[in-house]
Amino acid sequence: MLRFILTSLLLVLQVTAFAQTAREDTVLSNGVRIGVDLGKIAYYFLTNKGHKTFEASADVGYKKVVFVAEAGFSNITLEKTDTFNYSYTSNGLFGRVGVESNLLKGGDDAIFIGARYGVSRFSFAADNILIYDEYWGSYNEPAPKQNGMAHWLEGVGGVKVNVFSNVYIGFTGRLKVKIAQSKYNGLDAVFIPGFGKADKNIMMGLSYYVFYRIPFKEKNTTAGK
Repeated sequence: MLRFILTSLLLVLQVTAFAQTAREDTVLSNGVRIGVDLGKIAYYFLTNKGHKTFEASADVGYKKVVFVAEAGFSNITLEKTDTFNYSYTSNGLFGRVGVESNLLKGGDDAIFIGARYGVSRFSFAADNILIYDEYWGSYNEPAPKQNGMAHWLEGVGGVKVNVFSNVYIGFTGRLKVKIAQSKYNGLDAVFIPGFGKADKNIMMGLSYYVFYRIPFKEKNTTAGK
């Protein structure tokens, strides 16, 4: 992952140098980019196998504006063994739509800023809740399944770089601000798929993507304008 980040930063410098001499503005996108978030896949295999998340992204551009759609699913299992035991599970889907503006001139490489609207629908429950108490006795009561929904806005910024034919890598930094969340009966949600901790109104996020571009027409450019 560190090697990926360093490679991306070096490519950003190369793209910036190229952009200073670019003479063409992209008028029409020459394809749709489809990508997956490798960071979330790596997180599962390298650190926390109780947190499974898959996220995909697609974008298409017109001039310097790129229209973006992102979607994914999340499955979370948390277990604690102490004087207070529980097993928490959560499953859900999330999606985001938004736009990006390329700060560079010319080509498909991008240093971008943009915004997203995100929404998530999910369910959660807690089994095997056990509270030990020597005086009053132990308490064991499962929390029933509940359904939830949340909405948020994101400010984003990042990089997308063409590394070889139709293949891109990039990263997206996110500042997420929750604007609405379901009310719960008893047990509160711990995580919101696509957003993060349910008890927070502001979250940060970082996605590491690899994209493949599916061409649909020849690149249309206007030179010298």
